[in-house]
Amino acid sequence: MSTTVYLPVTLVAAQGLAAGEVTELAGQGHAVTPGLLSAHGLAATDTEDGDFTALGYAGVGALLVGAEGPRVVLAADVTPDQLQGEADDPFGLVQVRALRWGQVQAVFSDDPAHAEPLARARCLVAGLDVAAAIDHPGLEDLVDDCDLLWFAPTELPTLA
Repeated sequence: MSTTVYLPVTLVAAQGLAAGEVTELAGQGHAVTPGLLSAHGLAATDTEDGDFTALGYAGVGALLVGAEGPRVVLAADVTPDQLQGEADDPFGLVQVRALRWGQVQAVFSDDPAHAEPLARARCLVAGLDVAAAIDHPGLEDLVDDCDLLWFAPTELPTLA
């Protein structure tokens, strides 16, 4: 059984993974865990709402991994042996090991029209960890209208 993880990465890291230049990408992502569901009052069957929440958290995390450019979040189906994390973490934080491009099911990125508010958001949360960034006052006002757009993995070259 696989788990979908939303992994914030830089565009360069995503391109390297897709090109095979990076054989293994590891990092912190967000998944629909019991802790995330519980923290948001969601039932175990509310996976769609859980996925939306985990993607939102990864979008905030993407502000922290790159100094500029669009946010990039990879949605990947990973196996349990690739994951580490606390099941009760309210943000669904997990560590991913040995991610392969073939596991990426979708790429999420920004509309270029949102570059200015996202640059301000990056400045606002610079130096914070993801939990502190998520809870930072004012961040929601900057990114509320900056929804991540869905792309097929084959569309990654169009994001450059």
